Amino acid sequence: TVTNIGGAYAEQSVSVQMNQFERVFVAQLSPLYHDVKSNYWAFEYITALAAKGIVRGTDSGAFVPTAHVTRAELAQMIARIAQLPRPTQEVVFSDVAKDSEYAPFVASVVAAGYVNGYPDMTFRPEGYVSREEMIAIVVRMMGKQWTKGIDLGIDFVDSDRIAPYARESIETALRAGLIQGNMSRLRPKERITRAEVAKLLYMLFLT
Repeated sequence: TVTNIGGAYAEQSVSVQMNQFERVFVAQLSPLYHDVKSNYWAFEYITALAAKGIVRGTDSGAFVPTAHVTRAELAQMIARIAQLPRPTQEVVFSDVAKDSEYAPFVASVVAAGYVNGYPDMTFRPEGYVSREEMIAIVVRMMGKQWTKGIDLGIDFVDSDRIAPYARESIETALRAGLIQGNMSRLRPKERITRAEVAKLLYMLFLT
């Protein structure tokens, strides 16, 4: 009898959890999504998160890695990977219907302090997440134990475009090695993609 016991592949090695000594063999699985081939730069991140049910594709079997991420979608990813409990209080945002699919996830990430609403009591679930906003959220999820390290400073050529609220978070992400700066562009105002979010969540929770 052959049983799939799962496992993870990273850095040219395979790891599995076993309760007893058994004979095992490694099989290479086909890509989960037809638009994320095994040679795609984010294949490992997307595949690992998909295997755990953190990210999901479309009904047509695509992942659409270059698609931009909405705040509602991000709330679902974060709540799943952080295993956040459902809060006892319902959401209070005027633009989040209580019976919507994402309402409990929004309530969870807000209660955890990972994602904030807006002063006008909206969450803007269909709004797209910018790169600097995602970095700020990731740093909140990291906690204080990740904030230590060498202060590298912000040396991106477009650092003048970073919003004041995100500057400290970007400095923290640099120290933690989540992002790298070498006179390159951060593109803080650009919308982050599904593949980029997968990489950040993978680095934060699965490494």
